[in-house]
Amino acid sequence: MTPIQLGSTFQVGRQHIQHMTPCQDVAIAVKDQSLIVLALSDGMGSCRHAELGARFVTDFVRKNAREILSTSKNRMKIFQRMQQEAGEYAEQLGVELDELHCTLSFAIIGPTKMVAGSIGDSPLYVKSAQGLIHVDGDVGNDPGKNITYSALEPSSLRNMKFFTGFSNDIHGILMMSDGCLGFQKEDSLNAMTEDFPAWFYDVVQGKTTIKDAVQKLVDNGYDDCSFSYYVNPSIMKI
Repeated sequence: MTPIQLGSTFQVGRQHIQHMTPCQDVAIAVKDQSLIVLALSDGMGSCRHAELGARFVTDFVRKNAREILSTSKNRMKIFQRMQQEAGEYAEQLGVELDELHCTLSFAIIGPTKMVAGSIGDSPLYVKSAQGLIHVDGDVGNDPGKNITYSALEPSSLRNMKFFTGFSNDIHGILMMSDGCLGFQKEDSLNAMTEDFPAWFYDVVQGKTTIKDAVQKLVDNGYDDCSFSYYVNPSIMKI
């Protein structure tokens, strides 16, 4: 079985199928000339058109990847522009912006440097020469209030977190929707602060396929999930 260095997939939840509602997850992992672009967005289930918002933000990251990577001081202004364009998009659709709410996690890897960012509760993990980093874009979330920050909510931008580094230092990147949170060692999100989950290693080392990994998710009850990942080909044995 051939190891896979770049990939993304999603599994439509049973409730979506039962109620004939669209999957609200969007995950991409693409090579775009000299860049590698990963993005994942989990649409908020309570929002009627969240799948459109998820598609919008992942498309925005892909189209603006070079600018996001090359900019440092004004990076937040790019995402303010994303929110402005999302408002215009919602107006064109004839819906309220609140109906498009979604999370956003992304990573852009260039020839020499990389940037990752997250807003909302879709976990993003970067394993680098410095260790495993959790880029937490939902640090202010109060579980008791069941609040998730949306990439399209202007007041939420202050909770957007970034990680920058050198491309050669990156061993691997994994981002997931919250539907995958139970599919980890010890069934605990905190366990992820120490290492990637076992299934991630199995997939990238060619011990199992994405299809089988997703099937294991479904068998364990985590059927509404998506993930996107990258492994540095020069450091395949992560």
